[in-house]
Amino acid sequence: MIDEIKSKFGEQRTENCLSSENRTEFYIAENDQTNKSYIVPDTEESIDLDKCFTVKNKLEKNVSHISIDNCFLTSQYEYAGEKCDFIAFTDEKFCFVELKTNAAKKKQTRKNMKKARNQLGATTDYFDDNEIDFSQHTLEAYIVLKNKLYPTDQASIKERRKKFFDQYEVDLFEESEVAF
Repeated sequence: MIDEIKSKFGEQRTENCLSSENRTEFYIAENDQTNKSYIVPDTEESIDLDKCFTVKNKLEKNVSHISIDNCFLTSQYEYAGEKCDFIAFTDEKFCFVELKTNAAKKKQTRKNMKKARNQLGATTDYFDDNEIDFSQHTLEAYIVLKNKLYPTDQASIKERRKKFFDQYEVDLFEESEVAF
């Protein structure tokens, strides 16, 4: 998949935003100053796990990460639309991820979730429009909220997931971790 992305979008653009990891568990967070996502190094001690996406990688696969917001999709590359924060993927699974961890109340969380779905959908469309071949991948999209603010209405979650899948053919999850 990395070779295809490099071929479609350019090696330098991809390399500037790409990182990878094979630890059994690691975190992806957003830098508060640059607003770019990054794989949290083992040495970083003061990380707020409520603001991270957790990657469970029991088989120690090589998991690639591309920072989308403020790196891969910018005006420099003639992109001005909505976009998610990052993508994380292996040879089998491809995940679009939007971190919405700044809400302090449920009302703000609902607004964030709608915006996150739009950002995830726009990024999915961008990759589709550029004819990235996902035929060998399971596609997933994640909205990461502060753990205590996840909506609990199961019927509305199912409805949002169905609507998102019908529109983008991507499974939508409202949770803060993925297993590869």
